[in-house]
Amino acid sequence: MVLNKIDLLKEKELNDFEKRLREKLNWSGKIHQISALNKAGCSELCKALMNSVELHRRKLIKDENYREEQRCNEEKMAFEIRRSIGRSLSSKIVDEAARNEV
Repeated sequence: MVLNKIDLLKEKELNDFEKRLREKLNWSGKIHQISALNKAGCSELCKALMNSVELHRRKLIKDENYREEQRCNEEKMAFEIRRSIGRSLSSKIVDEAARNEV
């Protein structure tokens, strides 16, 4: 998880916000705090992302169960993307038809 624009909050506000976010989302994982404006935390985030990508690649090669899990996840995502595109196109067609009736 990444919190951006940390430069807009005081340290106590940021810590309180992170605590509330963790509680609300029941999140126990790492939360990266960054400011794209002044680049605070960006280097650490990039390193963490690269480590995650490398770990993912190794697991794909070595772990058949992980590979199958990822394949199933990709199928679900592809289905959701197609469904979302279909809804978007349907909505545009309805909007266009409504404009033509006016």
